[in-house]
Amino acid sequence: MALTIYIDGASRGNPGPSACAAIFCRDGVVVKQSARAIGRATNNEAEYRALLGALRYLPTIRQDDEAIQILSDSQLIVNQVNGTWGCGAPHLAPLCEEAQSLIRHLPGHEWGQVTLRWIPREQNTVADALGNCALDRAGGGDR
Repeated sequence: MALTIYIDGASRGNPGPSACAAIFCRDGVVVKQSARAIGRATNNEAEYRALLGALRYLPTIRQDDEAIQILSDSQLIVNQVNGTWGCGAPHLAPLCEEAQSLIRHLPGHEWGQVTLRWIPREQNTVADALGNCALDRAGGGDR
């Protein structure tokens, strides 16, 4: 079995009203989805908040040692958290460090069972729509 998590952050303005979303799928079936408005943030902060929310929830939904694949359309988040790129932005560095710490402490991380991977935006439309719906419900500005 495998758990795939699609994450996305949405911001209307940079910074502006923002939201984050995560969709958890086990073997192709949605088992949990969540989205929430997070107030004023940059798009990158919203992307990090989506990742952090998913990582915090993960221990409650993961079964045994199933492989975890987290998918994001943010190249910045994926490359910073994976250590390919540095993270010098003072407002993002603590978020990156927290994400790295949460991933390092997941069982199976040391065996490569937990991966964070970039996907094109076209493959992340459901998480994007979910985040935008959370913004709409919160009165988060114009699209």
